[in-house]
Amino acid sequence: MNSVCMATYNGADYVSEQISSILCNLEKEDELIVSDDGSVDGTLEIIKDFQSRDERIRLLTGSHQGIISNFSRAIEASSGEFVFLSDQDDVWNNNKVSKVIRTFQERPEAKVIVHNARLIDSTGERLPTTLFELRQSKPGLIKNIIKNSYVGCCMAFRRSVLAKAMPIPTKVAMHDWWIGLWGEIERGSVFINEELMGYRRHETNASSLSHSSVGIMISNRFTIITELLVRMAQVGLGLKDAEG
Repeated sequence: MNSVCMATYNGADYVSEQISSILCNLEKEDELIVSDDGSVDGTLEIIKDFQSRDERIRLLTGSHQGIISNFSRAIEASSGEFVFLSDQDDVWNNNKVSKVIRTFQERPEAKVIVHNARLIDSTGERLPTTLFELRQSKPGLIKNIIKNSYVGCCMAFRRSVLAKAMPIPTKVAMHDWWIGLWGEIERGSVFINEELMGYRRHETNASSLSHSSVGIMISNRFTIITELLVRMAQVGLGLKDAEG
């Protein structure tokens, strides 16, 4: 069984196309868990319409708790062996799930998988680069603390990762960065240089491809290192375990 965890908030412009593309990837026993953070633009009505026609969809609702809490709620409610993260405004290829699951099966050491994506604009037209090219994506613990390659909508992970990664600390900058670094710590990160979805960039994206100020970047890295060390101590891991 596979779980897709989607976070929504005022995504009515694109969420229908995204849900349709996800459902095409899922088997009968799979689930799509949608956690909404208080949408007021018709997003909930769209999701409920899909839900009335497809029993694989589960809807959870909250109110303005933020993106990390929104994703956390969906992840905590999931039950699949493999968990995929999804934004509300992208478009999945029909073979995204099958390709990632096949990689998990072929690479039993894999804990977290990240795939490439084509960048698209608000109308779905392709932009002249890929996500991997833009972020210089590759594995490596130190590399990904300095410059993060882990973009949630392109990630999937084994349920076993959640034993250490959950709950996600409220102080870290992003949920996907935190989960991805646990893949690095467990020496189980695998990158697939295949474009398995359209990563939509538009004026209302919750995530940004631009850099924060130097001060914020330093603070974010200090925080995530601190939180990783605290959690590693809690689960009985040391620095040598992370370094291999």
